[in-house]
Amino acid sequence: MEGKTRIGARSCINRRTANNRSRHLLSQFRKSGDLQSRVVKPTSGLEPKRGRQLCREIHRSVTAIFRESVPTLMEPNFRRSYGPQNPVKSALDTAVSENIYCGVTLESDGDGCLIKTGYGIGSGSSTIGNYPPDQKVHPVTPSMEKLMLLVQELRDVRDGPETNFNHVAIKVYWGKKATAYHRDIEWDSLRGIPKANNSQKPGTISLLFTVGAAKEFSMRRYRKKQHKCDANGLNDTTLSFKLKDGDIFILDPIDEAPKKPGDCFFPNDPRKRKEKMWEQLEQVFYWKHSARVVDPGSLSCTIMLREVCKTVKVDGTTNKVIFERQPPQEYQRKVELAKRDFDHPSWNSLVKWVRRERDHWVGCRVKKERSM
Repeated sequence: MEGKTRIGARSCINRRTANNRSRHLLSQFRKSGDLQSRVVKPTSGLEPKRGRQLCREIHRSVTAIFRESVPTLMEPNFRRSYGPQNPVKSALDTAVSENIYCGVTLESDGDGCLIKTGYGIGSGSSTIGNYPPDQKVHPVTPSMEKLMLLVQELRDVRDGPETNFNHVAIKVYWGKKATAYHRDIEWDSLRGIPKANNSQKPGTISLLFTVGAAKEFSMRRYRKKQHKCDANGLNDTTLSFKLKDGDIFILDPIDEAPKKPGDCFFPNDPRKRKEKMWEQLEQVFYWKHSARVVDPGSLSCTIMLREVCKTVKVDGTTNKVIFERQPPQEYQRKVELAKRDFDHPSWNSLVKWVRRERDHWVGCRVKKERSM
């Protein structure tokens, strides 16, 4: 037993050392100007008394959002598979994080419909893969509104790109659920400009709050290949580190933008779209990020604040997004078959487990707040 204890302790120390090394590399990349995303210190740049007070208020607001949103807003939903021949799967059977979206109401059309800020309806709609008729945008709660105001006092937010937060995304992880490498804002690497169908407003930050079990957050640097068919490019650097309960992380938009020496991009000139151009694009690089829970047997949650530029029409009673086009009948038939998964006892067991995990972490955060 003593030997096993020593091995376990050594492996724990090794993991902690690796995490510290990754965080150190993250700071080194930031000093060199190559990577600007970072872990936020809430008290930085504030008077000690106000810093402690702000930490408690942010902590309390995040706890309230976690308590009222998980698993209250978790509902049976479905994921699209690529290709019409593939089956539609329930969210239980996919490795994608459970996503809950809450948008600010901008106006009402008088017919019981609301216009809200929406995310995941632009370039990321295909990867998120929600079933359109069941896609919802929930109301922004008072706790969310308060958090959006509080974070404006953070120095990293105050001194960074101007961002008026108007959307909250809640991502829930357990088991094999993860977020694959992606960019919140997609870019045209040839012309050096953001794509037109982004949901998030280009040039704005994303603010991430970790609640619950630790998750592994990774930043990966990509470089373009020589040939146009290799659109995803090659990755040459990956930084992976843990984000624990209470950590705040800021995603800087400059990291997702394609860069090359001198920030010189090719104009939209057909005459220059030749093989030589793709060879020069080897110098262009950008960062993507991903996340997954460290312990598959635990529950981890990310609360994300961002400013979106897209709006959606939502039914004021059901919070469902109103789509003008309905999916094909064959697709709807596959969804009806997938709904059987939610008649299985495993769905009720999962919801109960999520509720227990939520109550556990809420209790831990309440105790931590008392000592802050």
